[in-house]
Amino acid sequence: MKNSKFLEAVEVVQKVLDDFIFMCEARAKLTYFTREGKNKLNFKLTILFLLNFVRKSLQFELDDFFNLFLEGESKISKQGFTAARRKIKPKALIQLHQILVDWFYNQNDFKTFMGYRLCAIDASILEINNSKKLRDTYSSS
Repeated sequence: MKNSKFLEAVEVVQKVLDDFIFMCEARAKLTYFTREGKNKLNFKLTILFLLNFVRKSLQFELDDFFNLFLEGESKISKQGFTAARRKIKPKALIQLHQILVDWFYNQNDFKTFMGYRLCAIDASILEINNSKKLRDTYSSS
């Protein structure tokens, strides 16, 4: 069931990124992302890379990501990605986030308390090392 919600969320993001009006509102200038066939980095790939969780160096992540999507036909440089990223308004990511959050909370039936969804974490199973420094800090015997 959790996977189905994730896949539904992916479909929502896909639909938004395929929306021409969203792209027109998200670009910094009217002339950006107009020649889709000529550029290696189009609007959708740039946003998808921004949503990707980058853990390694930027160039390694770019190579891995675009080898997957472009099947190794060309390399994307850090400078090329940075130039493409500048063509997108920061507001676009905020708007995409809001669309996804609205979808999530409208599609699911949550129990609420006084109109709020309650979430709690119980960390009582967390075991802290019994070290002298901690005992001294918290005055424990």
